[in-house]
Amino acid sequence: MNLTLYFTMGYPDNESLAMFVRKGRDLGAERIELGFPCSDPRYDGPAIKNTHRSALLSYSDSSAREMLRDLSRDGLSAYALAYFSSISGDPGSFLAKVRDFGFSGLMLPDLITDYFHDAERIIRNVEGEGLEFIPFVSQATPDSVVRKLSALTESWIYYGLLPSTGVSLPTSMESIYLRARELLGGREICFGFGIRTPSQIRELRILGADGIAIGSALVDYLEHRDIPGFTSFLEGVNAVRN
Repeated sequence: MNLTLYFTMGYPDNESLAMFVRKGRDLGAERIELGFPCSDPRYDGPAIKNTHRSALLSYSDSSAREMLRDLSRDGLSAYALAYFSSISGDPGSFLAKVRDFGFSGLMLPDLITDYFHDAERIIRNVEGEGLEFIPFVSQATPDSVVRKLSALTESWIYYGLLPSTGVSLPTSMESIYLRARELLGGREICFGFGIRTPSQIRELRILGADGIAIGSALVDYLEHRDIPGFTSFLEGVNAVRN
């Protein structure tokens, strides 16, 4: 089971973030997901939204480029996350920057919810820059939309267990997994939104999930610059997923 770690670029500061990213790489994360900070991360939960507020003050392109160079040298795939609402004014320049930074692909969590009429065109533009477009869906996404996105792309797919990150709601992991698998067939699916306990990870592994993404559960470690705690948490994740 693959592990994807999410970080907001610039949080808690550029130097500390680089240390956490390196530690995540050293502890076996297969993918790193890096969010561009924005003023309206509307589909993130409270913890991640707070990271955006702080990151807007400290993020710099130069620090991000340096971090991506380090990841590229190690052969680790990095994926950008951005809100289309924050780049819609000049998407071409933004896509060129994502490519030049060295990202493997891009996620746009508000594209299908708020800009679905533009989705096919934007996906083609992303792929035209040599980037993977990663569909970002959840159990609230209509089946027809999930199938359309699957038909338009060939990448792995991010499937949210909850409506947004860091929100605790009763869920049946098995029913969500089986629905996603029915809709997406043999596509590689990475499950995220609200994953933070060994029992959740164990259940997804037993069900046959291809991967998991963890973000909100890392925020406290980042906020307190707690590398030992972060290390212990990921060691626990690895003990269950491997």
